[in-house]
Amino acid sequence: MWANNWQGWDDFLGVTLSFEEALSVAQSLGFKSKDEYLSCLSEGCDAFNHDELASRLPYRPDVCYEKDWKGWGHFLGLLNGN
Repeated sequence: MWANNWQGWDDFLGVTLSFEEALSVAQSLGFKSKDEYLSCLSEGCDAFNHDELASRLPYRPDVCYEKDWKGWGHFLGLLNGN
């Protein structure tokens, strides 16, 4: 029925994005700090509610992507490394 749109079980079930995908999505949202990211995610702000990929970002990317993790500054695309 959904053969043209099927992208696999992970996509269908809303499984967390790969690190590379998450990095790109998180940086595109323009958060200025770890606290802003976590607050927005826990409060269900529009950035996460209206974007299918953003809605799949983990609350604790530092734990979820532990082997690839280089810090919040890297994840959010910040120059100062917050």
